[in-house]
Amino acid sequence: MKFSFTSAAILLLTYFAQGQGVGAGTANPHPSALLDVTSNNRGMTVPCLSPVQIAAIAAPAKGLLVFETNESILYQFNGSSWVAVGNPGGGGIRLPYANTSTSNGALLSVANTGSMSTIFAAAEGSAAAGLEGIATGVGGYGLTGSNTGNIGFGVGGEAINNAAVMGTSTGTGVALRGNSPTGYGLVTNGNLKLGGSNMAPASNLVLTSIDANGTARWQQSTLEKIAFAMEDPVTAYNSFASNQIYKVHFIEKPYDLGGDAQVTPFQQPLLPEHSTFTVPVTGVYAFNFNFYINIPFDVFCDYVGAEIKLNRNGIVSTLFNSEQYFSPAQNRGYMLRGACEKRLQAGDIIYMTFRQVNGNAGAVNFLSDYGRCYFTGRLVSAE
Repeated sequence: MKFSFTSAAILLLTYFAQGQGVGAGTANPHPSALLDVTSNNRGMTVPCLSPVQIAAIAAPAKGLLVFETNESILYQFNGSSWVAVGNPGGGGIRLPYANTSTSNGALLSVANTGSMSTIFAAAEGSAAAGLEGIATGVGGYGLTGSNTGNIGFGVGGEAINNAAVMGTSTGTGVALRGNSPTGYGLVTNGNLKLGGSNMAPASNLVLTSIDANGTARWQQSTLEKIAFAMEDPVTAYNSFASNQIYKVHFIEKPYDLGGDAQVTPFQQPLLPEHSTFTVPVTGVYAFNFNFYINIPFDVFCDYVGAEIKLNRNGIVSTLFNSEQYFSPAQNRGYMLRGACEKRLQAGDIIYMTFRQVNGNAGAVNFLSDYGRCYFTGRLVSAE
């Protein structure tokens, strides 16, 4: 049977007159469609044109569709230019793809309810990034990820010989941020390396917060490496006349973990820093001393006393004292001990003094054998 153009025109006019669309393969086109093509074994073609032919279309209508034959891609005219609708792989986005828009919401939002990645990006170049995000606004993020399940990752990365996840901030922003109100902000399995000039990395340091905001840097341990011991009086200064205050000078230093204590060198001129401990960090310190006092038989002591002295910015005060009054007067050996814990400030200078009083103006001295004369200190808690 022949179907003439006149018959087709009459049929179209009949549909238009009835306010219906045209149906191809269906006698009941959808009321909302001007053209309803229905088939279960055939498709629909649009004009197939070369790039030159597409460019030659005069004043194309917005929404006009053509199939570009060189790349085998469907194009539409958006009112100002031809844009690709799809690609041969069926991904829906032709690569390379770039676009810019302004929105208060997400420009790209995808969700995966399964157990695989929502977005998978791979880079095989020597310096390429599988997935990269850049934020130039204040308070924005170059890349964020969210995971509401019990396991999995909001953002995951895998690398063979380079960084799996990398963040860069050229201003005062945050290169990489993790936030978890009840869980872990950061979990690592393997070595952890934190560097950069502002971190001051070096060997045998600990990561310590330096302000109330939680800013951390590598610093020398303040809990394990501040402890000292000074012992044995210097022979030249081991004679104490009555009713005079003497600074106690030690010649031996069994240990000094922080390098903050100084003893008095043998046969060297006395200096103010000799037999002192300089407080390196503010905190609570514990001190302990023990002096075995040798009192000759012809010297009758009425009083012996030792003090831990504090020199803070040139002002000297007594940090702790231990003393003993004798009645009747003592003319034999006596052990004088003392211990205390005090809060000190960085830069404080600590040392010891001794005084004895007797009625016949005799001198006494310390016995240093068997470790009976010493002064020790250590950091208990840093601030």
